Order: sequence, then C-alpha cells, then structure tokens
Amino acid sequence: MIFLEIVMIVIGLGAIIYSTKITDGAESSDIKSVVDWQDQMEQLRHKIEQFNEEITRKQEEKLEDTSEKMNTISNEKIMGISEYSDQVIDKIEKNHAEVVFLYDMLNEKQAEIQKLIHEADSSKVQFQDELAKSYQNVKDIVDPVVVSGKDAKKTGNEQSDSDLSEEDYDLQKLSDKERQAFDEEFSMQEEEKKVNHNEEILALHDKGYSILEISKMLEMGQGEVKFVLDMYA
Repeated sequence: MIFLEIVMIVIGLGAIIYSTKITDGAESSDIKSVVDWQDQMEQLRHKIEQFNEEITRKQEEKLEDTSEKMNTISNEKIMGISEYSDQVIDKIEKNHAEVVFLYDMLNEKQAEIQKLIHEADSSKVQFQDELAKSYQNVKDIVDPVVVSGKDAKKTGNEQSDSDLSEEDYDLQKLSDKERQAFDEEFSMQEEEKKVNHNEEILALHDKGYSILEISKMLEMGQGEVKFVLDMYA
C-alpha cells in the first residue's frame, strides 16, 4: 500500500516536472518567435525608411533637373525675345530715319518750288512793268503822229490830190508806219488784259464763284471762262 502510494507520488511528481519542462519550452519558443517578429518588423521599418529616403532623393533630383531645364528653356526664350525685339526696334528706327529723310527732302523741294514761284511772280511783274513802259513810250510817240495824220488827212480832203505837197505825203506815210506800231502795241496791251483776265478768273474761281457768275462779272463767254480754268487746272 505504501509502495503504491510512493509510486503514485513519484509518477505525479514526474508528470508535474514534465509538464513544467513542456511549458518552459513552449514559452521559450513563443518568446523567440516574438523576438524574431520584432526583428523582422524593425528590418521592414528600416527598409521602408530607406525606400522613403530613396524616393525623396529621386524627387529632389528630378526637381533639380526640371528646374535646370526650365531655367535653360526660359533663358533661351528670353534671349530669343530679346533678339526679336532688337530687330523690331532696328526696323522702327530705320523706318523713322527714312520718314525723316523724306520729310526733309519734301521741305527742301517745297522751299525750292516756293522760290521758283516767287521768281516767276517777280519776273511777271517786271515784264508787265516793262511792257507798260514800252506801251507808254510808243503811245507818246504815236499819239502826236496820229493827230498830225488826222490833220493831214483833213487838209487833204479839203485840197485836191494835185495840191498835196511832198512833205504831207511823207508825213502820211510815216503815220501809217507808226499806226502799225501802235496797232501791234495795242495787241500786246490786249494780250496783257487777257492775262489779267485769266488771273481774275482763277482768283474768282478760288473764291468759290461758278463759271456763270464769273462770265457775268467779267463780261466774258462761259466757254472762254471754262477754257481758262481747264488750261490752268
């Protein structure tokens, strides 16, 4: 009986000891698994950090490359725009210089034309003065001769042809020559009046008068007025 109890006690103690060893082994295995898992997690975290760092570095490199490329492109565009603007400015300055040159040339031509017009007017006035003086001189010569011729003609009508003296005949002959000169001078005077009429026609037309009004004012035909206006148009 006692032996059986001792055996049972030994078996119980052995079972307890065995169960204790099994529990200790399981706990050790669990602890090791936890430690391994923590190590793996630490390694994974480290790899994730490395991956993030690599991504950040790549992003920074890409940003730097992109920034450099953008700067290069911007500089090229700016240089192109600057060159184009310089060309445009050069063309504008060239065109401005040409316009100024043409303007100066036109002013010079205008001054020359005004000078020629002034000289022509002066020559015209001088010619008219000389013509008037010549006409007056011829008139001073012709008038006495015409009067003498009229007196001689009157005397000749009272006398017969046989009674005319040689002196009266020469005077009548001279009177014919002078009368011809007078007629020529009278024609020149009429031409001068015609020129003056032309000036009057142009002046009235510039003031806005019609052809009919001008013809009535100057007592001329409308066709003549129109001819003068067309001639000086």
